[in-house]
Amino acid sequence: MRVRQSGTIPLDLALRCERGQLLVIAGPSGSGKSTVLRCIAGLHRPLSGRIDCCGSLWFDSETQVDVATRHRRIGFVFQS
Repeated sequence: MRVRQSGTIPLDLALRCERGQLLVIAGPSGSGKSTVLRCIAGLHRPLSGRIDCCGSLWFDSETQVDVATRHRRIGFVFQS
């Protein structure tokens, strides 16, 4: 996954997690952790980047791919 955006919560990160690995996203309040998770789930669209999971392309700003949230088949529990 590679996402980039500017604005209220500027992001510039690359993540890779192989099948069976555990990935932890940690950081101070306001650092963009929830925004990253929202991007993965399809609840937020980053300015640019690419998100794929297990070989399925979910988002790619260059090719205009943006798979709908309901088709990503991912669980998301809101903090509140």
